[in-house]
Formats: sequence, structure tokens, C-alpha cells
Amino acid sequence: MRQAFHLPTVDKNRQIINWYRDIERVSKDDKADFEVMLLDHRDPTDASAALLGLTLNLVKQGFREEVMSLLFDATETDNVLIIQLQALSHLILLCEIYDTQLRRSRDMQERLLDMLSVHGENALKILIRTHQLQQLLHTQADKSTTHDIRSTLIYKLVVVGEKANRMFDRSC
Repeated sequence: MRQAFHLPTVDKNRQIINWYRDIERVSKDDKADFEVMLLDHRDPTDASAALLGLTLNLVKQGFREEVMSLLFDATETDNVLIIQLQALSHLILLCEIYDTQLRRSRDMQERLLDMLSVHGENALKILIRTHQLQQLLHTQADKSTTHDIRSTLIYKLVVVGEKANRMFDRSC
């Protein structure tokens, strides 16, 4: 019988994904561990795994500000650019999913505005790509149950001005 070959990094990343996916309350240790992963500029794979775990957590367990806040932390400029962009991508999707909750939270709105002041141009590109992907994944029947992206707060904050509107309309 052949044994599967497992790389230690793959097992470690799976453990990180599972840990952050399953946490119910973010402890000081969880936050500290996450911050250490974010600052590892030589090997951002642990941070990337944690981001995926946090995103899965929010999808599985619903909107929670303390978890969403960690994703916002990852977009800060002292982190590796690929981690910033990955967190930005996850946040844009989650902001669309949790539009109602986002509109109710002044703290999350402020975090979102801070993030967009740094990553506005990339946010527009990611929003367009995310919307294109969602359009490809939804069947005609599914489209009747989805909301119009143009009504979301993330759209209204990211797609600003005539040029951005033309770019979104032309791409989607």
C-alpha cells in the first residue's frame, strides 16, 4: 500500500486554516499569533493560511467584528503586499455578503474607509474581478436570489466617479 507524501508546510498550513476557521472568540493569543504571521516577510504562507481560515470562519459562523477586524489588520502597509491584496480580496467579497451588518457598524465602516484610502485602485480591480467570477458561478435561477451589487456599500465606496463607473460597466 502506497503512503501519501505530506509536506510539513502543507500540514502546518492546514492546521492554521482549521484553527482560524473554527475559533469562536478571538483571544489575545490568537491575535498575537496572527500579528506575528503578518510580519513574516520572508515566508507569508502562514499568514495566507490564517487569512483563508478567517474568511471561512466568517462564511461558516456569520459576521463578527472581531474576526473581520483581523482581516482589516492584514491590509495594513507594513505587511507583505501579497498578504495585503489577499486580505483586500477576501474583505471585498465579505463586505458584499455582509452588507447589512457592515452598514450597522460604524467601526467597520471606518476601517473600510481607511483601507480604501490606501488600496482604492486595487479595490476597484478586485471588486470587478469578484463580480465577474460571481456572474460566472451563478445560474439564471440563482440570479433571482442575489442582490444587485450596485446597492451595496462596498460598491458605492469603491466605484466612485464616471471613469470608475465606466470601467465597472465595461467589465461586467
